[in-house]
Amino acid sequence: MESTTQSVPNPMMARGRGVPHNPENLSPPSFRKLDTDFYFLSSSSPTLTPSGRGRPPLNDKQPEEPQKIKRTPTFKQIATAVKVANKVEEAKSKENFKPPIRIEDFPYPMNGSYREAAMMFIWVLALTYMFVLCILESAGVADRDELKTYWLVAVTVLVVACVLRVLLFSYLDTVRRRDERRPRREALLAVKNDHHRRMRTAWMQGRTPDRLRRPPTFSGDTPIMSSVIADTLRERERRNAAAREEGVCPFGETMKKRHFWLKNHFLNTASYGATPRSVQEDKTKWDETIQVNPSAFMRYHVEGLLNNVVNRLSAIIHSNPEDTVLTVNANQATSSILKSLPWEIGDQLLIYSVEYDATLNAANWLRLHEGVETITIELTLPMTDDQILDKTKAFLEKSKNSEAGLPKLANFCHVTSKTAYIFPAKRMVSLFHFYGIPVIVDGAQAPGHLDLNVNDIGADWYIGTIHKWMYSCQGAAFLVTRSDRKYCTTPLDVSRYSGRDYKTEFMKSYGVHDWSTWLAIEAAFDFVDITCGGWDNVRGYCRKLACSVVQRFGSSWGGKVQQLSVSHFGNLPIISLPEGSPVTQILTVGAMTNNPPISAFFLNSFDGTLRAVRCSCQIHTSLDDYIKLEHYVKGTKPNGSKSRLCPCFPSREEQPKIPASQKLT
Repeated sequence: MESTTQSVPNPMMARGRGVPHNPENLSPPSFRKLDTDFYFLSSSSPTLTPSGRGRPPLNDKQPEEPQKIKRTPTFKQIATAVKVANKVEEAKSKENFKPPIRIEDFPYPMNGSYREAAMMFIWVLALTYMFVLCILESAGVADRDELKTYWLVAVTVLVVACVLRVLLFSYLDTVRRRDERRPRREALLAVKNDHHRRMRTAWMQGRTPDRLRRPPTFSGDTPIMSSVIADTLRERERRNAAAREEGVCPFGETMKKRHFWLKNHFLNTASYGATPRSVQEDKTKWDETIQVNPSAFMRYHVEGLLNNVVNRLSAIIHSNPEDTVLTVNANQATSSILKSLPWEIGDQLLIYSVEYDATLNAANWLRLHEGVETITIELTLPMTDDQILDKTKAFLEKSKNSEAGLPKLANFCHVTSKTAYIFPAKRMVSLFHFYGIPVIVDGAQAPGHLDLNVNDIGADWYIGTIHKWMYSCQGAAFLVTRSDRKYCTTPLDVSRYSGRDYKTEFMKSYGVHDWSTWLAIEAAFDFVDITCGGWDNVRGYCRKLACSVVQRFGSSWGGKVQQLSVSHFGNLPIISLPEGSPVTQILTVGAMTNNPPISAFFLNSFDGTLRAVRCSCQIHTSLDDYIKLEHYVKGTKPNGSKSRLCPCFPSREEQPKIPASQKLT
């Protein structure tokens, strides 16, 4: 009795529950077998040809010789095969498509059978020739010296024939293997080009082509881990309650002694920041909490805790929490953006001459690896906002009418690093968007330093740090990506979460990252709200101190501030050094920091025209610290006398004597 099988119109349904997997019932598009373990769809073959690798039909009539089951295609493999086959058909339909070259298409003697016959004919001819020479030599018909020449010719012909056979066969085998791989390579190239086109569309037009995969959700919890986390949060609340009872702490020396670990005169907060003791204690507590059960913490709890941190950060910088992710530093965020964009050879990146060194290195990396040209707008600071905008606009107009066209991306610093100049970020972003250019704003020095509103600036990507002016532990920064740019923005690390939604891909791509640094960010915000009296109180004190320092140094040695006004330097005035200062004699090109007992940031331009000091005015500094800096710069001691040694260092007579019992041996 002949059995009947159920017809399945959709090949994807052939693996469904209750439906037998019968390759004979699959309707077109059918399968084409490549040199892999799964099937590819092709419109050229009418039926599935498993070639001995498929599952036998599940009916009453079994094949005479059972086929060996090696592996059957899965849903993912069939879907991939459909996509690749469609790309192949699309590539074939193009006018400039050239079919792959086959060995059988080569004319004589390139074809395999003809070349074998040709080689055999050459060997037979050479052997016959040698046989004739042997007969002539034995009969004594020809001269012996003349026969030597004939023998040499025969041997040479044989050697040349063998060498040619090896070389020709090797070349033809290489061509054959290349041609066998060509359809697969062209299909993969079509998929790659399609992905590149979609990424570039998202970059240039700000449109998300399709919806990304959602992250997996983990169900379940560990009561012990939840209890320990609750204890950690309650301990933070107890510290905050004790801080509320103490009230707002006075700024300056009192703030430094009570809430910071700083020693001597630390005047370089703008480089790496300074962490309060309460924030460091909170980080230590989170380290202990994580070690209770690291697996359960990272699987069930870290995502929710980090979302709380991001929500609170977004409220301060005025950004959308869904667009905000945490990173280790600003350089990592910048590299993630530049390396994830689908660049093409000849694209242009616009930067300014006052960019941070790491950004210049990233632009050079793009030039070497992606063929991206870097366009630099030279700025001679100080300049007004209108002058910066006019120079940028004139450059864009010139580029618009040039053969290369407008740049594909622009990057500038909200607050420059060495020159500490505040740029009009909102107006510059609007100008670039008017010309259709996406913008990266490097705001490493802006959060906490300025009253930041990321949504109002409207940049495509905004980067900022939390450890410089927001009092977190070192290694905390953020990236805000506009919603229509998320598709073409990926982290540097490729992890098991890659390819999912933007926030999960960034926040969980670090694997075993030191999460305690990020979880202690909330403690830094509590420190500002409770101990410092809020962000307005912090910025007000720092601005007032910066203006006092500018006035003090101006009257002391005639130091000139290198920014035009307080709106351009904020908490970071750059003040020129006096001529003949001992500091200028030991400055090298670039910057010099950490000169005990004063840690400050000195600048020395490459041409030697500017020698200045960058004053980081913070809540733990006071005017007395800058008076010490004044003596250091002028080369005098506090009593007004000149110092033969390093400025501000006590002389040998003034150094305290150490008892012999306390000396190290």
